[in-house]
Amino acid sequence: MAIIKPFKALRPAANLASKVAALPYDVVTVEKARKIVKDNPHS
Repeated sequence: MAIIKPFKALRPAANLASKVAALPYDVVTVEKARKIVKDNPHS
């Protein structure tokens, strides 16, 4: 049986959350992903 241990979550500062959160990779085209990365220095 697997042993699962809890851990503290890593959370960004509230003012950066929208800049570091990402869309699921399977719903973004390669072109859109490149634009997101280019336009966001935190990406």
